[in-house]
Amino acid sequence: MILFAGISVFLASLIKGITAFGFNLIAVSALIFFLSPKLLVPVITLLSVTSSLYMLFGLMKYVEIRRILPLLIGAVVGIPFGVFWLVILKAEILKILIGLVITVFALLFASGYRKEIKNEMPAFLLLGLVSGIIAGSTSLGGVPVILFFINQDCDKSTFRANLTLYYILLGVFSFFGYLQGNLITGEVMKYFLFLLIPMTLGIVGGMKLVHRVDEKLFRQIALLILIVSGVTSIYTGVRAILQ
Repeated sequence: MILFAGISVFLASLIKGITAFGFNLIAVSALIFFLSPKLLVPVITLLSVTSSLYMLFGLMKYVEIRRILPLLIGAVVGIPFGVFWLVILKAEILKILIGLVITVFALLFASGYRKEIKNEMPAFLLLGLVSGIIAGSTSLGGVPVILFFINQDCDKSTFRANLTLYYILLGVFSFFGYLQGNLITGEVMKYFLFLLIPMTLGIVGGMKLVHRVDEKLFRQIALLILIVSGVTSIYTGVRAILQ
């Protein structure tokens, strides 16, 4: 299991190095079969923040604070509710619901559907709230933000920069929520330290490959990751309920 976890985190980090996301989606989808959500979610959040910090150095000039700030305000409100759900609700229900949302919207955008939102400020506040709830309960808080940026036809560099900074801020607030919920344990830190090595190798490799991926392929990869992750989340939730 340890070897599988290391390989999964390496591949997830490789994808994140290219797209700036996918780490949480892939790692959670792969490891949820072996680790409980209360252990897995904090570990993945810590790894996600660490990898995002490394990436941010090369992307800072593309960051749009005017977009990140309202997202963060909404997320700060939503994260405590998400942590509360993680503590008291059945993980299987959360997986199915979130998997359905991810899959439906990813398929919609893959079909070519777009509806550009002109007034982004209220949309970002609501989006941040939803993102915070999902982040606190599953560590997948970046998903609604990814879908929104795809809908707004955000260019690759800006997409990666905004998402990277947002993941850092979201992860930091989630971490404090996990502390309040007594979810940061010795076992969590053990897994985090072990998986730090494959995570670093994957991020470095992905960032070296990013310049070979054009805008169209970038969006196709992003949507494919979302669809696969959404379907996997639904499957694992249903499978757990039926067992």
